[in-house]
Amino acid sequence: MNTKLVILDFDGTFTDSEMEGAPFAAVYPQIIGDKIGLGAAFLPHFEQGVQQVYDQSPELGWFMNGVNAAPADADPYIRCSMAADCAMDKLGVLSDRQERGKLLADTYQQAYKHSAIAFRPRAGEALQALLDRGLPVVVVTNSSTAHVQHKISQLGLRPGSEVDVFGNAMKFWVDPESIGDARFDGLAQFERDNQLARPVWLKRNKYFLRIAELLAKYQATAQQTAVCGDIYELDLALPAAMGAKVALMRRQNTYPFEINLIADKGQRGIVLSDLMQLNDWID
Repeated sequence: MNTKLVILDFDGTFTDSEMEGAPFAAVYPQIIGDKIGLGAAFLPHFEQGVQQVYDQSPELGWFMNGVNAAPADADPYIRCSMAADCAMDKLGVLSDRQERGKLLADTYQQAYKHSAIAFRPRAGEALQALLDRGLPVVVVTNSSTAHVQHKISQLGLRPGSEVDVFGNAMKFWVDPESIGDARFDGLAQFERDNQLARPVWLKRNKYFLRIAELLAKYQATAQQTAVCGDIYELDLALPAAMGAKVALMRRQNTYPFEINLIADKGQRGIVLSDLMQLNDWID
């Protein structure tokens, strides 16, 4: 067995993010509208923002720390944030980026409480199959640790099955400054695909530090690690650049550039349409 460590994303990878995010998306513009003093009058502007995000993604990206970190329409949570951002731009509301960022983050936390739980088909079976191999299986997620632990507890895994969860990974945070680790400092700044005009940024320092910690803990190299996620830029671009094996779980709106960049990895990459394929692929 060549694989010594399996790192999983969870929301959107083991769950259906569109189904889970529907209640979130329903309340999100209401909360924003109330916060900026427009109430229900904000809704049509938000809906126009949603259309703009749909039309312009993936070239339009989730703008974080000065760069486009992921497709703006990748999931309901990013979509709502970007739609609100576009709407506020047109309205001339909260032009201070720091204030707006705090508003969007606070709204996310409030609206997220309304999210549903909707697992992909055979999610529990697929996770149990990985655990039964005796491999260390960990979840690294942008969501909160407690939230994902609660979801995993609903999967009906056999008693004694352990999945460590590391939340708030900030996979979206791109910062190329040296962190004193040659593995990070030696990475390319970005990669490209002819289906996407903008670059795919690789040097996500906070995500790297979490991966590096796990590699040390489990005495694995990047080449001995398999990573699975549903958004290429957030979940897979960095570990692939480090040399890991990467599996992209299809979303309803997986983009051609994501498929192409996985194909570029040769045998190190695969696109999944069924979670049960993951266990079969890992060597």
